[in-house]
Amino acid sequence: MRRSSGDPIQFFPVIPVAMPRGEIENRGARRKFWVSLEDDGTQWLLKFPRSNTGEHWAEKVASEIGRLFQINTARVELARVDGEIATICQSFLTDDDEVYNDADSFTSHFHGSEFLDIAIDYYDPHIVRGNRDHNVKTVMDAIQTVGDANAVHRLKEILDELASYVFLDGLVGNTDRHHDNWMLKYGVASGQVWMRAAPTFDHASSLGRELTDERRERILSSSGVLNYLRRGRGGVYIDEKHRRAPSPLHLAQLLCRWNRELAEDWRNRLNSITHTDIQSVFDRIPSEFASELAKDFACQAVVASKAELSRSIK
Repeated sequence: MRRSSGDPIQFFPVIPVAMPRGEIENRGARRKFWVSLEDDGTQWLLKFPRSNTGEHWAEKVASEIGRLFQINTARVELARVDGEIATICQSFLTDDDEVYNDADSFTSHFHGSEFLDIAIDYYDPHIVRGNRDHNVKTVMDAIQTVGDANAVHRLKEILDELASYVFLDGLVGNTDRHHDNWMLKYGVASGQVWMRAAPTFDHASSLGRELTDERRERILSSSGVLNYLRRGRGGVYIDEKHRRAPSPLHLAQLLCRWNRELAEDWRNRLNSITHTDIQSVFDRIPSEFASELAKDFACQAVVASKAELSRSIK
């Protein structure tokens, strides 16, 4: 991977973490533990990659790409635990702007599965994969219904925020946006009900993290990275009638067609980021986490996705 200048690379830091003894986090398929790294008690979710995958570096890169495109993304850092490499994700469930002195105030959160189960009579929260009711229309209807019933303000901002997570999925090829991989925060303050999207999180199933270098070479020399991205299947359906979920990239393109105001906002974001900006993120991944070919393949994937989204908006 070529760099644009002769300056030394400043790699992302790798945070040392003691092997946890606490309770394991049960959601998802990976080993995960809550750990505390700072005196203020800030909680981080320590996540180990599955064998022979790049889930650790992919999660870090996706977080950085999200920040690059001004998406509200959970903070992720690279980590090392007794010789094992991993990631840590900072908890976003207790933010300073959600601490109130009013005794009647409170805050809480719903995973998408919990929220849809409450808002939609027919929704089955136990079907995680292949749940065709987990679709764009259902999510929009649920937010509108709950928002209107509780006089929640700024519903458009919530939908726009969730849409930006779809765009991030499209940029990095995240195929794991099932209903437990997004969250809404809500509460009451001074008698007012509020609700907003939590930061987007859990993007490890991205950027060709499951591929070997041999497979990456074959894709780059034959069908190309764009075809690889188009073949992926995301976790959000268009509607309940479609048997297959679209690729994350295709779903992001559809949002551009359906909402021109949203597309215009994304045109500006896409145009503000250069190839060099994207490559600089990959340059900062230490070699112990990802090979040069893995980083080059993933960088090409983001650049190709960005170009496709730009063409969709024109």
